Amino acid sequence: MLLEHQGKRPHIQETAYIAPTATICGDVVIGAESRVLFGAVLVAEGGPVTIGGHCIIMERAVLRGTARHPVRLADHVLVRPPRASLGLQTVPCHGSSLNPDPQGKVKRILFAQ
Repeated sequence: MLLEHQGKRPHIQETAYIAPTATICGDVVIGAESRVLFGAVLVAEGGPVTIGGHCIIMERAVLRGTARHPVRLADHVLVRPPRASLGLQTVPCHGSSLNPDPQGKVKRILFAQ
């Protein structure tokens, strides 16, 4: 579901995939080849949410951008909800910005609330 919020609409690259039950609201930008999976919520509540290219936002993950804590993800980032077990490094994030791995591979997984 794509929603306008505070006069701003989501901008999604043509090659990105948004699951039918995902919610994208407000000033949200989603990069090329990124995936927003079922039940994920990306909401710009006064601050932008920017997702780079080739990112995966897993099922039921919630990303909320505020004026004080905008969300900015670089390319090749995997965001998972709490309690999803993948056996990879977890990085807590609240208003975090990440830089891509020079080799273009996923090196970090964000723990979304």
